[in-house]
Amino acid sequence: MVQQYEGRIEIIGVASRDRRPAMQDFVARHGLERMVNIADVDGEVWQRFGVVAQPAWVFLDPDEGTGERVLGALPRADLEARLDALSG
Repeated sequence: MVQQYEGRIEIIGVASRDRRPAMQDFVARHGLERMVNIADVDGEVWQRFGVVAQPAWVFLDPDEGTGERVLGALPRADLEARLDALSG
């Protein structure tokens, strides 16, 4: 999915409250090397966006300066619709 939006939007994975090696293992296991991945070891990013558990999604529109948080699983069709809307 990351490839289909490459160059149009940035998809960033944030692993929180774990160490970098655990995040790197997860990224490799799920083939997520093409996207930016952050190890939020102290939970600062999660706290900033009010995320308390995975899965969670935060959709930010840099042009509008707005964002939306979705806690819990998101069906692929819903995720793609949100990404399409952001990528214009």
